[in-house]
Amino acid sequence: ISEKIKSLRKKHGLSRRHLGLLLGVSTNSIWLWETGNRRPSWPSHILLSYVSRDLKNSVKKESSRGR
Repeated sequence: ISEKIKSLRKKHGLSRRHLGLLLGVSTNSIWLWETGNRRPSWPSHILLSYVSRDLKNSVKKESSRGR
């Protein structure tokens, strides 16, 4: 999961701080997740999946507007 979190954040150009703000967690928590030192709690894990889905949908919308 640590690599998925890091790649999601980087793919969408988010800082650890910004992702933390979206999820309601600290920047340090994001760092701990990305380095594999901790795993997200279930509530954070669920929020992370929603954020991931929303980011993917917004990218799809943006790319369809450019056609």
